[in-house]
Amino acid sequence: MRNLLNRPYLVSLLVLASAVCLQAERFKYVGCRNITDIKRYTEADNKKYFEVKLDADLMNSVSTCAIVCSSYAVKHFGLRNTDECWCGDLDRGIKLPPKVFCDFICPGSFTDRCGDRTSLSVYEMPVRFAKVKIPAEPVGCYISSEQLKLKAEVPNPEFVTHEKCSRACWMRRQKLFGFLDGVCHCGNQLSDEDAMLISMENCEKLSCPGNAAKPYEFCGTDGNFIVFKVATESQ
Repeated sequence: MRNLLNRPYLVSLLVLASAVCLQAERFKYVGCRNITDIKRYTEADNKKYFEVKLDADLMNSVSTCAIVCSSYAVKHFGLRNTDECWCGDLDRGIKLPPKVFCDFICPGSFTDRCGDRTSLSVYEMPVRFAKVKIPAEPVGCYISSEQLKLKAEVPNPEFVTHEKCSRACWMRRQKLFGFLDGVCHCGNQLSDEDAMLISMENCEKLSCPGNAAKPYEFCGTDGNFIVFKVATESQ
């Protein structure tokens, strides 16, 4: 028995079992839902749902989709066709046999299921997530340029805020988030030779679309980047 327990494949099985148990504790599975029924019910109830096609580098999984949907005030999130993440009230619809439908493996976790071409694997949104620190620690205001390492844009919600931008960049394992003309960007560093630091007041002229009331959050200007550090409350 001792020799059997020392075998690497048994250790791997134990690790896998632990991961599955943790997944089950964090996210409550609602069921497999047909996408046509979801659309029909949500439109009839005048409720909104959001379809988010994830970037390839995000590697869709149950936890990744949950983080994406945490930007919205929704009760559920669902995964479809390996690379799609849906957010909204998705509990309505016909429950389908899980062994026949919703059997696509998620690219970000081989223990997760990402629906199929016509159905969503639906979960309840967890109550708490790691919260990003807001207000965030400012890095500075910089003159924009093509070489600025924050130029990679992040798909942002319709009404962007510092919290939503910081969370999106944290999900991408980036250390910095910033705004140029109200658009959220992520990055890990600034190009020293190209990022010219200027007075912060030059970046405090455009309030963020999602927080235009006092106290204002500023989202850069047409020519200047406002940059902050990404951090969670546990850091």
